[in-house]
Amino acid sequence: MNAQSPAPTTTEREHTARDAVAMCADLLRINTCNDGEHPERPAAEYVAARLEEVGLAATLTESAPGRASVLARLPGSTDAPALLVHAHLDTVPADACEWSVDPYSGEVRDDCLWGRGAIDMKDMVAMSLAVARSYARTGRSPHRDIVFAFVADEESGGEYGARHLVTRHRDQLADCTEAIGEIGAFSCTLPDGRRLYPIQIGEKGVHWIRVSARRGPGRPNPVLTVSEAITRMATHSLPRDVPAASRAFLDALSLHTGRDLDPSRPRSIDELRALLPTFAPMAALDFTDTAAPTIVTTSPVRPGHFADYAQATIDGRFLPGHAQSFDTLMRDLAGPDVHLEVLRHSPAVETAPEGEFYHALQVSLRSADSEAVTAPYLLSAGTDAKWFAGLGMRCYGFSPLRLPEAFDYAGMFHGVDERVPLSALAFGTEVLDHLFATAPATTPTGDDAKPAAGLPEPSPSPATSPPERTATTGADLLPAETSGAWILGCR
Repeated sequence: MNAQSPAPTTTEREHTARDAVAMCADLLRINTCNDGEHPERPAAEYVAARLEEVGLAATLTESAPGRASVLARLPGSTDAPALLVHAHLDTVPADACEWSVDPYSGEVRDDCLWGRGAIDMKDMVAMSLAVARSYARTGRSPHRDIVFAFVADEESGGEYGARHLVTRHRDQLADCTEAIGEIGAFSCTLPDGRRLYPIQIGEKGVHWIRVSARRGPGRPNPVLTVSEAITRMATHSLPRDVPAASRAFLDALSLHTGRDLDPSRPRSIDELRALLPTFAPMAALDFTDTAAPTIVTTSPVRPGHFADYAQATIDGRFLPGHAQSFDTLMRDLAGPDVHLEVLRHSPAVETAPEGEFYHALQVSLRSADSEAVTAPYLLSAGTDAKWFAGLGMRCYGFSPLRLPEAFDYAGMFHGVDERVPLSALAFGTEVLDHLFATAPATTPTGDDAKPAAGLPEPSPSPATSPPERTATTGADLLPAETSGAWILGCR
């Protein structure tokens, strides 16, 4: 094994931090709202240009006109399997009337960089780019090859981005055994002043359903039929379970705080929400599958007349291991009077918080924050990790940010006045630099790198599949918690 690359000098670290801030600001000024009118290609071209400036070859690939993603590889000093670093270029919409600043200005105010995507997740794009540029500029080599994937379409499920990469560019990802992306390694302050950095090791599965009914002889009012069906689906008491990732989180937090956090006692969960108010909305702390109605529509109808048809969509989220039982239960609850169609299914993913690579994530955080403590957790929403886990990678949410104590991290996702502290970007580049220099690969054992058992594959129904293009020119979803309101991108 070759010797570890030297650590960057203080001057180089400062240069990298400034580079991250400047590139994040530039990216925030590029509107990549995933609304069908602002494709990712301008941002992808910007990213490719920044890589090529320092001699790193970039592959820009489109799944459809304008829906561009970028792949690049930073060669390592050993023959260890590669590490994938992925971040998405698209954002959700922003209503400028609600913001204190122009959401596409990239303005610096109150020691923060403001704009749509500042947290979700152009910050990680910029930090990863800055560290890659630092390695290339100084002639340093990471311990292993680092593959960068800056992708389109995460906010709408990833078909035009991550799915395109794993189906059309699988050869460039084939040697990656681990992946890091959103959402994890952001700080939450514990009562004793130490900072907890949750590392995401799993996420719920996604099961979007459409139920519909039509008017006909002897059939009831379709509006009533659909309303009754979705009411049964949304209000049914779904089975509770404590996945391994959630158990590991509670065990770690009990150790760090000296409190007995037992998932069988509701008071423990209430205590946890009070203990970590800026984190709790993101963790699957209810230990149950969820089904939330999102859209209800009918055919055009005049007053005094019945609609010819009605339909509604359900955003379903299920715990690891619950895919088949969740689908069966939803069909039973919908009943025989409605037609049920699965619009999108992707599996729950979960990996074990162990091994050399997971340890390297912890050590890299401590290299920049000596008081850092960590805990693995299960995300209540979904990310592009589902697509990469399907290739056998062990996927982690790891986009490091050291945040001020009262900073509402969860509220930044798809929220008004989204912003990221400048100091957090500097911290993130330092952690990623250390990780790239030191992180070994952990050989997966058994099925710990696979999607959790469930329906066969993370693919949408044919009706929602995007057109595939083979020409090559060069990653939140709504966590359908019926009691919560944290949004992580879903249309």
